[in-house]
Amino acid sequence: RSDGTTILSQPETPVDWIVKHWIERDAIGFLFSAPKMGKSLDATQLAVSIASGTVKEWNGLSIEQHGPVLYLLNDGSLRELKNRIRRICRFLGVGPDLPDLHIFERTGTMEAYKVEIERAVKLIKPVLLVLDSLFLAHAGGDENAAGDQQTFALELNRIVHEHYCGLVVIPHGTKASA
Repeated sequence: RSDGTTILSQPETPVDWIVKHWIERDAIGFLFSAPKMGKSLDATQLAVSIASGTVKEWNGLSIEQHGPVLYLLNDGSLRELKNRIRRICRFLGVGPDLPDLHIFERTGTMEAYKVEIERAVKLIKPVLLVLDSLFLAHAGGDENAAGDQQTFALELNRIVHEHYCGLVVIPHGTKASA
């Protein structure tokens, strides 16, 4: 525990930004919007931009770090994602070589998926993980129920801290929020 005086007497720790003022290493962020507003498109453009090594901005924000990105595809098809990546690369003037963008499709049980994510993170050493989407990543649970989220969230938090990467999570809104 620390009180305010103790906290304020200590030097400020600099933020290790991936995207200035939005995504940092060793932290988890969320990409929220109403349904069907382009969250996956935005996340894919972010992934391509960071993996490119050359794109300087994403949505008007400065990209501070480039490097490997692991895109955890749980929503939509791989064919659809590949086509989206091609369109984004043309738009950004990136490619055709994009070796730092890694796509990982969910298969198997939740436990097997966690093991595979851990293996991929150890191998790739990503600057950023993108989890699209939260609901389908943990199959069968209610992404809006705290109890169903706890174990999966703790696992993601552990991976982010142990491997010093950022994580962007794309949740789906509830039907009530639409």
